[in-house]
Amino acid sequence: MSKQSDRTSQRQSNLRRQEVFSVLVNFAPNGMRLVHMRIHLPDMREDLIEQALDTLIEQKRVSSREETNGMVPDRVSKVYLLTDPGAYPMRETITIGGVEFPRMIHGDVAGAEDLNVYSEALAAFDAKIESRIETLAANLTRRYWANISILFALFVAVFALILRTSDPIVIQGSYSAWDLAQMSAARLLPLAVILLVFPLLIWWFIRKI
Repeated sequence: MSKQSDRTSQRQSNLRRQEVFSVLVNFAPNGMRLVHMRIHLPDMREDLIEQALDTLIEQKRVSSREETNGMVPDRVSKVYLLTDPGAYPMRETITIGGVEFPRMIHGDVAGAEDLNVYSEALAAFDAKIESRIETLAANLTRRYWANISILFALFVAVFALILRTSDPIVIQGSYSAWDLAQMSAARLLPLAVILLVFPLLIWWFIRKI
């Protein structure tokens, strides 16, 4: 039982270590702080992330360095990065909402055209979001009026049926209860069919708008 538990624990550790390493590969060659790792590994506890990073450092697959802040001397940030980032493909762009943005790499010097491309991508993203909002608003408005129209049509249908049912039936001679029921059904059925089709036609018409 103990061996089985050890194997399960080892397997879980290997999976966590692979997840952490995959995040570093995905953002290579940039280094990542622990706060970055937590964002991309929301289901993993911070101490387990640190444990996986320590093991990867022991395996010499990952290295770490400390970066100080000139404005805040007591602030020291620990950055984790791949030991050999060149062995993995490097992404040149990032995608947000289906729009590609240029990706900044550690050591890059942003030029004028970098800012231009970023501004154009941001404008494209803004236009895409605006289009989605307009489409969503139009769909919600159409659905609202469809529901209102159907409710109104149903109200009219029920009211018409009530009025029709309240009309007296002129009877000449004697009829059984079954005959009277058939006469009432024959009188109300055509109206009921028409009033049932009426809301359906309204619903279909609004959906086509």
